[in-house]
Amino acid sequence: MLGGGLKRRRTKTIANDAAKLIPHVIGRYAELMEKHGGTYMDESWLPLDKPGMKTILKLALTIEKDEKNIDWLKAGWLLLADFQPGIGETPVTMPELPEDFAEARQPEFLKSFEEWSKILDRVTAEMRRNEEEMEEFLRSLEPASR
Repeated sequence: MLGGGLKRRRTKTIANDAAKLIPHVIGRYAELMEKHGGTYMDESWLPLDKPGMKTILKLALTIEKDEKNIDWLKAGWLLLADFQPGIGETPVTMPELPEDFAEARQPEFLKSFEEWSKILDRVTAEMRRNEEEMEEFLRSLEPASR
């Protein structure tokens, strides 16, 4: 009997600690997205690893009431896919398309476009998985609050 009470207190403490983390983590994530939106970044740039980010986003979605903020949290979940391993210190953007067809056939451009395309494929696949996971989570909330 005593152990059950301790477990409930420990769980409550963990939940309280997580609730304190939400504004900090979401704030840092928002800064990254504002500064580097539209690029692909190394996953090490995230305030937490992706599972940790999803946990924070789930917690935030369960307590947030403002629809605008809820929409941002949903977008943030999907856009975790923009953070990929191996990108390095410089965010990756789509190579600028040359105006001259001859330039577009140059090996440097073709190589950079091919590298970007590979990242795009990974991001797209992960974004689909994120969307499925998020929709499943949101459905789980429906009977309770949404």
